[in-house]
Parts: sequence; structure tokens; C-alpha cells
Amino acid sequence: MEKVKEELIIFLDSKKEKLFGILTFPKGNKKTPVVILVHGFAKTKSERKFVELARSLAQNGIASFRFDFSGCGDSEGEFEEMSISKQVGELNSTFKKLTKEKRIDKNKIGIFSHSLGAVVSSLFQKKYGGIKSFVLASLAFNQPRLIKNWYTLDQIKQWKKQGYLDTPKFRVGSSYLKEILDYTPILPDVQIPTLVLHGGKDEDIPLELARKAFGEIGDKEKEMKVIKEADHHFENYIGRKKLIAYTLRWFLKHL
Repeated sequence: MEKVKEELIIFLDSKKEKLFGILTFPKGNKKTPVVILVHGFAKTKSERKFVELARSLAQNGIASFRFDFSGCGDSEGEFEEMSISKQVGELNSTFKKLTKEKRIDKNKIGIFSHSLGAVVSSLFQKKYGGIKSFVLASLAFNQPRLIKNWYTLDQIKQWKKQGYLDTPKFRVGSSYLKEILDYTPILPDVQIPTLVLHGGKDEDIPLELARKAFGEIGDKEKEMKVIKEADHHFENYIGRKKLIAYTLRWFLKHL
């Protein structure tokens, strides 16, 4: 950790909610590339894969910024109000905050995103641009198909009827329900170098859906790696280490 510095940054989204993030960067004064780390549905910046990835990037000369969407982790807001479009806006607030950092090279910004975060990141790039390279893990683009994997028919009916769904950890609101679409058609608009990672033991997202999504990505500079040891969240030790190694190699080449 001698070559790494970490700094808490608190900033506002467009709704004036405080978002909490950690900027991890190499020691020294020169401008560095940066990777924004985008978590998935109801997750946080503090997942072990994000912490280890951030430090590995910094040790190799690349800064990173991992943050919590509103209603998640340390950030303000209610998770019940979460929606994909709201998170796209929050990612834009994050991007604008980073571009004001004097230590960051604004022409060398990448994104590593996981699961629903990959959808949010792709929508952000389509709407705002400014990202040089992607690493997308556990692609959750076909939301209507995936929702049937994640919830029972009774839960979905209840969700539609009452406008929210209570789970053991959180309440999911109607804002997200209204945006459950197949986002695969936006992938041809992804025109930046993109690495796709998928766990061979992912029970949340079928490999066939990830392969289909990968095939739709528009940039010619693209690659897909299936990490056989990994589950959906890359919590397996070997799977997590491979995710970090592949991601580091990609950004060293494409930032």
C-alpha cells in the first residue's frame, strides 16, 4: 500500500443528495488515467472486488473512483426511489466531479461496471460520452428475462399491484419496475474498446445472455473472458483475482 493514496470524497447528485466515494490514486503529482468503478443492483463501493481492484490499479499507475449510488452504502437517499435513469444521472454527476480533479487526465477515463451497473454505464456513454474504454462484468441487459430468474411470478404480480416489493434487505419501488426493458439494442452504440467478463458459475445471468450481449457490442476492439471459477459477484478468491488481472491488463492497454 506504500504507492497508494485513498481519499474520501463527498459530492452532490442532481437532486442534492450526498454521494460518497473513495478516490484511490498513485502517489505523486503527475496526472493519471482514472477508472470509475460502478456497482450493481443494491450493492456498494465496498465490495471486496472493488477494493482490491482499486488498489491494484493504483499500484500500476491508474487512479480509480468507487462510489455508492443513492440509497446504497454510505450515500444519502432511499433505495425505493432507485431507477436506472436516476443512476445514469448520478454517474454523470460522478463523471463531472472527477473531471474537476486536477490530478486526473480527463482524456483517459475508463469504467469498470458490474451487472446492472453495466447497463447504467452503457446508457451513460450513449447519452453523455467521454469514456475511453469499458470493462463490463456480468451483463444484465435483458431485464425482462432476468427478472423472471430473480423473482417469482407471485412477487412480480405483487410488485405491479402495490407499486413496490419488499425483500429481506430492501424495498424495490415502482421507478425501477417501469424501466425493466431489454437494453441489448443499445449495445451497437458502444463504440469504445470493451472487455466483457462473466463467471462460469453465474446462476443469476445465463452465459447465453452474456454471449448475446457481447455479440451486439459495436466496437471492433472487444474481447470476452469466461472465468470458470467465478459466480455472479466474483466472490470466489481465484475468480476475483482473475477479474482483477484481466481488468488491469485491459486498462493498461486501452487508457
